Amino acid sequence: MINTKRKIVKAVYIAIVLALLIPVAQYNFNFVELEDLSGSYKKEKIKIPVLSLNNLKSGDYQKLSSKYWKNEHGFRNFFIRLNNQVNFSLFDKANANGTIVCKDNVLITEGDIKSYLGKDFAGKARIDEMLDKVKFIDDTLKKRGISFFFIIAPSKASVYKDKIPSKYFEIYKSGTTNYDYFIAGAKQRNLKVFDTKKIILEDKSFFDYPVFPKNGIHWSGNTVAKISDTLVDFLAHEIGLEVPSIELTKGEETILNYRFTDYDIGEAMNLLWNISDDVLHYPTLRFSDSKQNKPNVLGVGDSFIQSFYGFYPIL
Repeated sequence: MINTKRKIVKAVYIAIVLALLIPVAQYNFNFVELEDLSGSYKKEKIKIPVLSLNNLKSGDYQKLSSKYWKNEHGFRNFFIRLNNQVNFSLFDKANANGTIVCKDNVLITEGDIKSYLGKDFAGKARIDEMLDKVKFIDDTLKKRGISFFFIIAPSKASVYKDKIPSKYFEIYKSGTTNYDYFIAGAKQRNLKVFDTKKIILEDKSFFDYPVFPKNGIHWSGNTVAKISDTLVDFLAHEIGLEVPSIELTKGEETILNYRFTDYDIGEAMNLLWNISDDVLHYPTLRFSDSKQNKPNVLGVGDSFIQSFYGFYPIL
């Protein structure tokens, strides 16, 4: 009986030692090819500490060694992904900057939620000042025969407000939002606005497929195609530009071959496996009357503007 216990203890001891040696072996020989981490993560550059008597006495060597091996040990990327997967699968926690796991595993950034509920309202004076400056710019450009207009891109929270956990409606009590005050102010100043939030929420066909993918922060390829079709009509009738029209046909439905930004939060979370179950749609997009003169366009915007060249060659 004693010998059996000794064998068990010995086997456990050997297993522990081997488990500790495997990351060291991976560090030295890199026998398993690991996938790089996604997102804005940058690995800290730490030098191997110099062993000296003074460093040992002060404890600096131990601290620096611990920091170095934590940063450099083999299988580091794997263990980060494992940790993130456990947090998501068991505790509904997304290890991506400011991301909240909402109902039905829809991922929404907390900043979007705050904005939708008016927590980040910039104030009437600030928005009025900005709109007055824009009005001056708009009037000046008109004298030169140049059209100016705003494109309002919706936040994910404003489209999927029913997915937001109820506690956030208590934490960030609804008030005046930047969107509401801006739209009203632009209307008062006769500024042209292409309001995609209003267009999407009022047209149920946008919801035939996800407007935003569950695991994406930007609107989906299908949404971009439909919005682009509407934008062309806006340019033709509201701005008076002669632009090629767009024709959309069925295209591709997929649960695997996501394009461009349709899995950008999922990638930033650095998980062990793909967690998306969205069926996404990518219509086939064709330009008619493409021989028409193309207008010169200057677009100034955030990451949403990249959708107009990332999914389709709209720009």
